Amino acid sequence: METGLTNKRVFISGSTSGLGMAMAKAFAAEGAKVCVHGRDEARAKALADELGTSARYVLGDLRDHDQLGAIIDTIGSDWDGIDVLVNNAGGQGNLMAGWLDLEVSEWRDMFEGDLLGAVRLTKAFVPGMMARGWGRAIQVSTGFAYQPAAIAAHYAANKAAISNATVSLSKNVGSAGVTANAIVPGAIHTERLETLWREMAGNMGWGEDWETIEKAGVQQFVPNPTGRLGRPEEIAHAALFLASEGASYVNGVNLRVDGGAVGIY
Repeated sequence: METGLTNKRVFISGSTSGLGMAMAKAFAAEGAKVCVHGRDEARAKALADELGTSARYVLGDLRDHDQLGAIIDTIGSDWDGIDVLVNNAGGQGNLMAGWLDLEVSEWRDMFEGDLLGAVRLTKAFVPGMMARGWGRAIQVSTGFAYQPAAIAAHYAANKAAISNATVSLSKNVGSAGVTANAIVPGAIHTERLETLWREMAGNMGWGEDWETIEKAGVQQFVPNPTGRLGRPEEIAHAALFLASEGASYVNGVNLRVDGGAVGIY
């Protein structure tokens, strides 16, 4: 499929690892100009260098008002706006705590970094897209927004808000040639998840072979009809589709990429 993304300016928050990194590489492979974001300069610079001379990187904590403002100013100065915004950053903090074990400060940090960070980036860049008559605002949500677990209630609630806000945004921007959609990933094989499951494997009796660990973990914690974890590249493919010219009539969608898991766990 011809995506039409050559030379489009793309900003992906939280793109120095995991899903964000996979999306950054996928957009760059389509000829887009990618701005990488993270908090570790060595990782951000290494990825930007890998993506090519048209790539940029910015650093900052989205929970910090001043740092986020500096990110917005830097992108505006370097590129005079962007064409595709991917609000991917999130999921930091204690995701294993039960509802009553979470501190109010942890709820506040989660919403500051994820939801309000995405709101500020959207308000900064989407009006320019509307003025130019073309743009894509893509949010990254989670299946837990629809099927929350006993743990990570602040994360699930935050992502549910993002999914809801995406639909509302779509009703404000669609007539200006801009679309707003969200990707709803299921459980994805990231470095962070593999590390966690390998640490659990001994106590769970899963052995040491990753293929066996993955199968057992999926069956016990995140069952889905495919019997496996998703891959970061599969989320990246969804982002490419939503950003492409071919998806110009796809607006206000929460696109599940979860192997059919929602409604099961």
